[in-house]
Amino acid sequence: MLRQSLPGWDDCDPQPDIPPEPQYREIIVGAREQYVARVSPEDYTYLVRWRWTFKISRGGNVYARRCTWVGSRRDGTRRKVTILMHDVVMARKGVERPSPDHTADHGNRDTLDNRRDNLEWADKSQQAKNQRHRRR
Repeated sequence: MLRQSLPGWDDCDPQPDIPPEPQYREIIVGAREQYVARVSPEDYTYLVRWRWTFKISRGGNVYARRCTWVGSRRDGTRRKVTILMHDVVMARKGVERPSPDHTADHGNRDTLDNRRDNLEWADKSQQAKNQRHRRR
């Protein structure tokens, strides 16, 4: 009865506006902030620890990457290793690589979109089927 007696009660929202959980977070890529990579919120705090640079493939695709050194200087095994952001996300996602021939495939073809739901393992033939049709 009280609800009906208050004017405008139906127009009121009983809960305050709570902003929705973001679907992705952004990580700056490049020393001069040239690019922005999108990642899932659950991967953001892990990935933002490093400074990410970029690699441009022969086809013109831009990939987020970081480099690190592994091995020892003493025994001469020290070498530089490149780690791609999409490989880190796939490892954190917990999906095992089916074979060494499989690489991470970006479902929407945006190579800087490294959200978990956009990445899956694919071999070269599967990725070729997913490529955009090029104009001749």
